[in-house]
Amino acid sequence: FALYSGDTQVGQAGITVDTLSPGYQILETFAIETPADSGVLRASRYTVTKVSPALGVTSVITRTARGGVKASWVAALSDGRLSVVREGTIGTDGGIPVTVAPTATAILPYRLALTGGLAPERRRTLPGYVGWPGALMPIEMTTGRDSVAVFADSAVLDPASGQLVVAHRDSARTRAVLLRADGAAERWWIDSRGRLAGIETAFGLSWRRTDFDLAASTLRNRSASRAVQLRTHYPRVTRLATPDSSDAPRRYLLSRRDGRPLDLALLQPLASGRQQLRGDTLAIMTDWSTPDSASGEVIPRDPLAPDSLPAIRALVDRALGTSPPADRDLRLERLLAAIAARVTLDTSMSAAVDAGAALATRRAQAEGLARLFVAAAKAAGFDARLAIGVRPEGDGFASHAWAEVRNQGSWTTVDPAFGRRRAGASLIRLGSSGSAEPWQVLVRVLQLRVTVVPDSQEVP
Repeated sequence: FALYSGDTQVGQAGITVDTLSPGYQILETFAIETPADSGVLRASRYTVTKVSPALGVTSVITRTARGGVKASWVAALSDGRLSVVREGTIGTDGGIPVTVAPTATAILPYRLALTGGLAPERRRTLPGYVGWPGALMPIEMTTGRDSVAVFADSAVLDPASGQLVVAHRDSARTRAVLLRADGAAERWWIDSRGRLAGIETAFGLSWRRTDFDLAASTLRNRSASRAVQLRTHYPRVTRLATPDSSDAPRRYLLSRRDGRPLDLALLQPLASGRQQLRGDTLAIMTDWSTPDSASGEVIPRDPLAPDSLPAIRALVDRALGTSPPADRDLRLERLLAAIAARVTLDTSMSAAVDAGAALATRRAQAEGLARLFVAAAKAAGFDARLAIGVRPEGDGFASHAWAEVRNQGSWTTVDPAFGRRRAGASLIRLGSSGSAEPWQVLVRVLQLRVTVVPDSQEVP
């Protein structure tokens, strides 16, 4: 696949399904170019997923790299428990219980073709393992219209220009499938044999099937001029360095940087928690917001935020005592204070990003502190989930991670990284799995443009 942001190719990807005995192995490669001071740095992700003959996940190994910064995650399902560990860090928990083996998004095209799931107007929901690092949540699939995908399947060197050009094109009849799992939805085009022809995202990357050499040839220019081109094309994404103190409701007008209209069906899952969506306008509500509809209010099960960990149970017991206060805000404030007294924010890439390691090392990145709060809140009887998202900053974004808590049908937010009982109303939640590392957030927002609506306090 060639990966496009608008009309500019910015990366390449590939998916290969191999037969094992028993089961299958899926190899995923993914790389995008990112600008650096002296040229272009390639950010990459390599994933090996093994599934059983019934197409349930048994293990996932994911490696990411950008420049000299590397990370590796290993997820394994064994004896009814799913554990996720970052290589080189402390393993602090035996995982979370799993009754039904989840599926992986990479095997879905083959699974749908094999089981008749590509029939028109069919809706299906499967338990899934979603994200890098991942969490357990439902994957909802809805089949739609037919179309014909045309793609290059071979290339030849043009003597006149010295460039690779298309030698032959092939075509396939495909079915559009709307996938809803974490954050904005995606639309996949899948042929009758379970092969993926393309992916469209709301405001991220577009995957276009093509010849391997053609996909790779465009990315061989890593000069300073290419870096300037990418810097002009991309929104700037950095880590949030100071707390967001905005406490009034916000309204944002969402649009694409390339001027193309937004696909509103892909946006709809963003209406969750304190966020409300009216067409292309996203409203960020304030404390203890009640969503318009209970549909889509998924609480993922995050193996990196296990509420059963003894150390987390002990933290909650010390914070709340033997007779926890009845006031829900007071309970959350005490949990936040207990975490702030124990764990310090550390923005280095080696710092913890999971709840257990955050407690053990007493230092954590923003997502580590958020996952620790999620685990503690769950142990205290709340529903809670991780929030990975951004704060708009000019024409770019600051990436961040915080926690969302649900109680009696309404939602509130907490920002453990900065010790704030309420996360700022400028923060936009993109999903509940993955990493707040800027290049990984960039992939989600490559084409997103956010305009603040004047008088944002007047939220409908």
